[in-house]
Amino acid sequence: MGEFMEWEIQEALNQMAPLKAPGPDGMPPLFYQHFWGIMNGEATSTILVWLNSGKLPYPINHTFVTLIPKVKNPVSVSQYCPISLCNVLYKIFSKVLAKRLKKFMPDLITEHQSAFAKNRLISDNVLVAFETLHCMKNHNSGQTGFMALKLDMSKAYDKVEWNYLQKLLEKMGFCSRWIGLIMECVRTVSYSILVNGDPKGLINPTRGIRQGDPLSPFLFLLCIEGLHGLIKRAARVKVINGFSICKRGRGKKASFNYIKERVWRKLQGWEGKLLSQASREVLIKAIAQAIPTYAMGCFKLPLSLCHEIEAMVKKFFWGQQGDKRKVHWVKWSELTKSKLEGGLGFRELALFNDSLLAKQAWQLLHNEGTLFYRIFKARFFPNSSFMEAKELATGSYAWKSILKGREVIQLGARFRVGNGKSVKIWQHHWLPIKHPPLISSPIIESMENATVDCLMDNNTSKWDAEAEAELAHTS
Repeated sequence: MGEFMEWEIQEALNQMAPLKAPGPDGMPPLFYQHFWGIMNGEATSTILVWLNSGKLPYPINHTFVTLIPKVKNPVSVSQYCPISLCNVLYKIFSKVLAKRLKKFMPDLITEHQSAFAKNRLISDNVLVAFETLHCMKNHNSGQTGFMALKLDMSKAYDKVEWNYLQKLLEKMGFCSRWIGLIMECVRTVSYSILVNGDPKGLINPTRGIRQGDPLSPFLFLLCIEGLHGLIKRAARVKVINGFSICKRGRGKKASFNYIKERVWRKLQGWEGKLLSQASREVLIKAIAQAIPTYAMGCFKLPLSLCHEIEAMVKKFFWGQQGDKRKVHWVKWSELTKSKLEGGLGFRELALFNDSLLAKQAWQLLHNEGTLFYRIFKARFFPNSSFMEAKELATGSYAWKSILKGREVIQLGARFRVGNGKSVKIWQHHWLPIKHPPLISSPIIESMENATVDCLMDNNTSKWDAEAEAELAHTS
């Protein structure tokens, strides 16, 4: 393991969100970023000493815990989300470690985990799980049934045993110095709870990892990898058996009414407050229009639902309360334009939905090594490419949604001709962007499936003028 360098500290600081809530030091990252020229020497040398010695001084790892309500009027502790507010210098220390660990995460965790790893999306597992449950639900052959077990991971961060984490790091082959640095971050933490902005009490935990620590997401994934290892071992000795999804089932459209209800509850909670129009704009963008994002990244929402959510948002933006109508002074289509074009940058949900699904389609097009790709290829396009896959009547709603995203890609995609042997003259989009994508002349019956290499000189790989002229003359 190499020595830590000054540039790593500088890079970690620059990548921190400048206006994050301050911890016990009372300063947001912006303060350090702005005055780094003055404090660079002393701060850098201090953090390097901590990193290279593997020791954190007390109370640099002391943490404030603030409780963020999950509901409008919380009545129990479970209705709060605890967020850790760490000292900025500690977060730099932790982020340097996290950045080094992140490089190795794709090699450390299996393909079944898709969060916080390069070229993987957390939504991959949503789609894989949906596809699996879709197949299980429609499995109606034979006498053997199947079941799925859903694990509640909501409190798992708080229950990670430190000894388990240390043994896991040793099992994975990390050197003792690296393990010492990780466990120094984990074991030296102490907490105070913010009550009305004032820190109260002193808590010295004996297990758990923090939300708000840059290292925590990666450590949690490593912990889950241990669980995955146990599951794989059980499968090897035939204690449990997997479920094959390469079978056909009947599709059924899911209900997304809960999204509309969540948006409505948020807007109802804000209606009674005296908010300026600028404040309403911020709330709409940051919360109301963000609520459907996760679902829209995996499924095509019904167009009517998108219009209903937009109608609620429009009424809230113009200040309508209850049945008391307000004048909508500007068309919604104008407000959805960017601010550079004179709008306010609100999202047109249906188009935003399509763009998120196009991202999933792009994953299937380019990341062939993922579990997500292999499952969907086995199910829906085993003998063709993704761009040539057909919509099946038996396909799941997730697959039909991804095909909607593929349509977005097809609107602007063009084939690279290359040797032209796999690009069809009339069926494929291969003309340059400044031209219409398809050949406009009628299809010649004898050349219906002809490829572009027919128009090229095989010896020079240049266009064959005679073949082009003959084609134009024939058509």
